[in-house]
Amino acid sequence: MRNWLHIITPCSRPENLGQIMESLNSPCAWYVVCDGDREDPRFMKIREIAVQSSWISLTFVRGGVAGKKQINDAIDRIFDGWVYVLDDDNLMHPDFYKVVSDLTAKNPKVQGLFFSQELRTSIREVSPGTVRVNYIDQAQFMLKRELIGQRRYKQEYTADGQFIEVLYKDNDPALFEFYNDKPVTYYNKLR
Repeated sequence: MRNWLHIITPCSRPENLGQIMESLNSPCAWYVVCDGDREDPRFMKIREIAVQSSWISLTFVRGGVAGKKQINDAIDRIFDGWVYVLDDDNLMHPDFYKVVSDLTAKNPKVQGLFFSQELRTSIREVSPGTVRVNYIDQAQFMLKRELIGQRRYKQEYTADGQFIEVLYKDNDPALFEFYNDKPVTYYNKLR
């Protein structure tokens, strides 16, 4: 799929996909990578939707840790544009696309974007000091595919923090923008 934005949702909670799809609210390429078998009845509804949609890529990859194997599967099928991982219990804010547009217009050379995130009772902000394991959630960053290169997620629970921490440290800070004016993702909203 060729698109400016590729959203990856590793999926073990198919009952949440309808609400996630509504929160996407814009044309994108959506990679739903299910941790299960194609014939699993829990995935029947998304199979029916994906068949009729040109913007949903539905695949099935079993195993791994906390969706990391599923994320790697999707990254391997993306060759350009922006890559954003939206877990199957998170939602995007309605202003997500406007914020991304504003940030990329502000810095045309930007390769990575970081966002604040709404938790149940507080806001998790981002700064260069929070781009590390146990301080950042993967729905708080999106990256240009070319910046990711051959890097992939380890099969560990904290792999998202490890992944972005190393990527951030290995690159020029001028390639990144931080946004804390308001949250653009909702953490664990569907739990």
